[in-house]
Amino acid sequence: VASNDKEIKIYPNPFVDVLNISDINNVKSISIVDISGRLVKTFDKPSSTLYLGELNSGMYLVVLNMKDGSKQTIKAIKR
Repeated sequence: VASNDKEIKIYPNPFVDVLNISDINNVKSISIVDISGRLVKTFDKPSSTLYLGELNSGMYLVVLNMKDGSKQTIKAIKR
């Protein structure tokens, strides 16, 4: 895929309490969805550090809703 977007990375993965996002300049909001498809948390004005300590352990999808209307979904594992 030829695009000028740098791929956004999240780290550490697996995470414990805090998830960092490498570049949020073009991110409008972030949704955290559990593996059954339930929305568990939304960040409307995301910062590059997301506090997710209250989530249960398991796999989550971090959905980055971009300002141009596209979405980028990244799998993340909570310890």
